[in-house]
Amino acid sequence: MRSLSTLILFTFFVVSLGRAQSQQYLFSYIGKKDGLHHENVQTVQQDKKGYIWIASDRGIQRYDGNRFLNFVHEEGNPASIPAGNINSILIDKKDRLWILSSKNILGYMDVSKLTFHPVKIILPAGDPDRPLLVLHIDKDDHVILISLGKTFLTYNDAANEVAEKYNPFQLPAGWGPIFFWQDHERNYWIGSQLGLLKYSAGKKLMSYRGHNEENDPVIRHFENLKTAVSVFMDKQHCFWITAWPDNKMFIKSYDVATGQEKEWQGVLLKSLKGVYYEMHGVTQMRDGSLWMAGHNIFAKVNKAAGTVQPVLSNAPGEYSIRYDYIRFLFEDRENNIWVCTNKGLYRFNPPAQLFGVIQNRLPGSDSVFTADVTDFLQAGNGEILVGTWGPGIFSYDNNFNAIHSSLTSRVTPLGEGMVWCMVQRKNGDVWRGAQDGYLFIYDALSRKNTRLQPPAFEKSTIRQIAEDKDGKVWFGTQRGYVIKWDPADKTFVVCQKLKSTVVRLFIDAYNEIWACTDGNGVFRISSADGSVIAAYKSSVAKGLGILGIGASDIIQYNDSIMVMASEGLNMLNRHNNTFKYFTDRDGLTTTDISNLEKDKAGYIWMSSSAGIMSFHPINKKLSTYNESDGVHTTTFNVAASASLKDGRILFGTNHDFIVFDPSRVTVTDYKPPRPEITGFAVMNKPLLVDSLYKLSTIALPHAGHSLTIQLATLNHQNLYNIYYIMEGLDETWQDAGKTNQVVYSHLPPGSYIFKTACRDGKGNFGPVNSLAIKINAPFWKTWWFYGLLTLLAGTLLFWLDKERMARKASVEKMRSTIADSLHQQVSTTLNNITILSEIAKLKADKDLEKSKEYIEQINEKSRTMMYNMDDMLWSIHPGNDSMEKMLLRMKEFAEAYEKEYGLKVQLNVDKKLTRLQLDMKGRQDVLYIFQNIMNCLAKNLVAEKAIIALDREQQKISIKIQAQTPGEQAPEKMNCPYMNNVKERLADLNAVLDIIPDKKTFSVFMLIPVN
Repeated sequence: MRSLSTLILFTFFVVSLGRAQSQQYLFSYIGKKDGLHHENVQTVQQDKKGYIWIASDRGIQRYDGNRFLNFVHEEGNPASIPAGNINSILIDKKDRLWILSSKNILGYMDVSKLTFHPVKIILPAGDPDRPLLVLHIDKDDHVILISLGKTFLTYNDAANEVAEKYNPFQLPAGWGPIFFWQDHERNYWIGSQLGLLKYSAGKKLMSYRGHNEENDPVIRHFENLKTAVSVFMDKQHCFWITAWPDNKMFIKSYDVATGQEKEWQGVLLKSLKGVYYEMHGVTQMRDGSLWMAGHNIFAKVNKAAGTVQPVLSNAPGEYSIRYDYIRFLFEDRENNIWVCTNKGLYRFNPPAQLFGVIQNRLPGSDSVFTADVTDFLQAGNGEILVGTWGPGIFSYDNNFNAIHSSLTSRVTPLGEGMVWCMVQRKNGDVWRGAQDGYLFIYDALSRKNTRLQPPAFEKSTIRQIAEDKDGKVWFGTQRGYVIKWDPADKTFVVCQKLKSTVVRLFIDAYNEIWACTDGNGVFRISSADGSVIAAYKSSVAKGLGILGIGASDIIQYNDSIMVMASEGLNMLNRHNNTFKYFTDRDGLTTTDISNLEKDKAGYIWMSSSAGIMSFHPINKKLSTYNESDGVHTTTFNVAASASLKDGRILFGTNHDFIVFDPSRVTVTDYKPPRPEITGFAVMNKPLLVDSLYKLSTIALPHAGHSLTIQLATLNHQNLYNIYYIMEGLDETWQDAGKTNQVVYSHLPPGSYIFKTACRDGKGNFGPVNSLAIKINAPFWKTWWFYGLLTLLAGTLLFWLDKERMARKASVEKMRSTIADSLHQQVSTTLNNITILSEIAKLKADKDLEKSKEYIEQINEKSRTMMYNMDDMLWSIHPGNDSMEKMLLRMKEFAEAYEKEYGLKVQLNVDKKLTRLQLDMKGRQDVLYIFQNIMNCLAKNLVAEKAIIALDREQQKISIKIQAQTPGEQAPEKMNCPYMNNVKERLADLNAVLDIIPDKKTFSVFMLIPVN
């Protein structure tokens, strides 16, 4: 989980910092780089859902913690916000966002429908056209428009207008209002140019100078005051007032109970060191704290002490605040204070900043030392020692008040400036390792400090010191030496040379020494003889070594688990020497961990480049803490951490150190919020989320398959990971990541339920927000379309089968016709042959020549019948179903006639004809016509040459014949029996026939339709 920072706000601080340590505040900044329209922010409001509404010179913005939704004036669009700069926005109890622009246009925005509704302003007669107007909403939800120095107007919902006639009370003549405020008892306090007024709504009484109907002590106390510009009554019934009598500002508080008055303008001037300021008012937060704000002033009031603590502009540090004007202070439902300035929008939360920052000081001095903090030691007497690199050791009491140490000396000759490490031995001696191999020892018996430079260190910096259970002292050096000092003989012995800087030494519960190096792994060393028991490096198989080349820290989690910081958390089971890892892939936001500390509840606390984190290995709970919680830096020093006896943890930084109590920071029983769907776009077109919530199911067309869903908890202090699942598509819950945006680029048609939730400390999901979504299928994927396709397919199959049967019947009919024709021809020919044979028989004895003639006819008819039978059989053969075969057949006919009758035939065939498909009847007809024409030419006309052109005209065969005859004049008519057969067949086919005689030639043209 990204962050569970301070899940329940506390009203106490982590530590009492004492008088020497003043409270520091860390601000989160929102500016142009974050999406803010304009840095001159006028005011901020929060609606019921938790959205933050921001008014600036450029318009209005809605902020969900990650993203801005912008609203600007659009010419010609009455539903857009009004023209001009936005002077003020306020939200009433009906969740309407009231808006007043610099052009004196008033209205409210429906925060659900995001539409603006203008409201009519009715000014009294005689008022200027452009008066100075101020918007105000009181505790009774009256919307009031103040015309400065003139009058005030109240809103009437039914009439949708503001006017004097709707005012709940009337002001005395001449007392033009400047400021309105209503206290918790519903009394109106009004500042005007003539002084202070009070109206009691319960008693319906008006009190002011010379007319104090309630004998009110505040009115009586300030009865001579004029030009009151700001008034306020805090929860302790202390009245605050700012006025400008005689053009001089004064700020006073008046305690109604004690009658004590105090002036604050001098206090402010002194705390601001003489800088000019103008205070615009006092604001009290829910925790009772009082804040002053205005021009060059932003300060917290300590009413009891009579002092103020200014929050200076441009203070050093990344999380400071910049301002010339504090326009407005607003406290949201999480107790965040939003600070509207002329240099951007800032947010901070004093009660939630549970991480205290301690700057190193010497007792009795305000000077701050900003050197790197290198180590901590809490001595047996409770004294807390802080080692630094340069100024030496600083000493503090339990409340971090600077004190003079009884254990170290700051005397210059000792040269104890660059201290790296400290340890207090069981006998009370305090040993400190320093630069150049120097060792400083405080002797508890003599109470003296001595300095040594043992030769074994070879002048290498002592980075680490630790004492084992036997009283031996172990050292780790910059050069990578592990050195042992034995109290028996008081000698320093080099046990190991690890070839890399030793950044952490740790003595475990089994009295074994663990040495973390910065580039050569981790070594497990025997305290008995200094030998290496095991080495853990990154160059081995996963699960058997650490992830990085080195490790920055190590702790013992329990009897079996050692935890090392090396590109994440490396958890070693010391019994089987195997590792498990926890890295950024498991939710850890950084692998750059510098220190590890374990608290009493089992949480591992880490200082890292992402801030301070905590992780519970058993509960799998991860939390991250940053500037919102008081963690002012992400730069921490290695081996600069400690756990105090009372459980507090210290982490050293490059300038100071952080202290916190983990038991107060960690919350285990928090209730996660329900995430809100703050944006919903279909194909990059945004839809109104509130309208979507009203639908039982969001029905989208099949083309609307690309969804972008934006999520937010609308919590601006406490950050939670948001999870989501699209039921019907996703199998498990997914983390929405840092952007809290979910994208489905191509959602298949179907019904889905989108769910989103946050987890609690045990990993269980909290309240779930959901939307039902249906992506309609395209018409070609609907059941009715499939049914129609099935019906069409069935109809097509039926039609095809019907056509097939029709073609089969046609073929059968065609074959039957051909067979009948063949039978008829054969029968006729045979009858003719029989008759001719009988005649020839009779004539054989009497007229031999006549008998030969009949025999010749019999021979001719027999041959013709054979040819016809051959043609018919050729036509019905399936192997001849191509035009090429038929043309080849015609060519064979032509060659046979040339050979037998001497008729020279030139056959020209167009290529288009070869692609024509003919059935068997068509083939038979064409061949029959062609053969009879050839017979006519060869036998009757005795033509010498014929040119025959075959062509295709759509679904017709064109036959053109040009023949030459031996006579001087071609016959005018072709009256041969073969031509008569052609004419009969052409007539049956509805074909075209044209014969043109011309001297010795004649031409025949036929156009034969075919199927």
